Amino acid sequence: MAKYHHTTINRRAVRTGPDSAKVVAHVVFEAENPETTSTHFILDALNALGLPKADSSTLTEFGKIERLDQLPFGLNANKPNWQNESIKLWLIEPF
Repeated sequence: MAKYHHTTINRRAVRTGPDSAKVVAHVVFEAENPETTSTHFILDALNALGLPKADSSTLTEFGKIERLDQLPFGLNANKPNWQNESIKLWLIEPF
C-alpha cells in the first residue's frame, strides 16, 4: 500500500508571527515515515523545482502532514515531479 501524504510549505520573516506566513507550495509525497524522512527531502525537491531555500531572514514552516488514502486525481504515480531513494514528490501548487 502506498504511503501518500499532503502538506503545505509556508514562509514568513523571522521576527513575525505565524499569522503572517504565506503558503508557497502544496505538495503530495510518498514516504514510509513522513515525520522523519520528509522535511529535508521536501526542501531539496522544492529547491530543485525552482523554489529556492529560505535565507537567514526567512523561516520555512510545514503545515500539518495529512495521510491520504490514494494519490489525488490527476497525479501520475509513475511521474513524480522529483524523487530520490527515500521519497517521491508531486508539486500541487507552486508559489
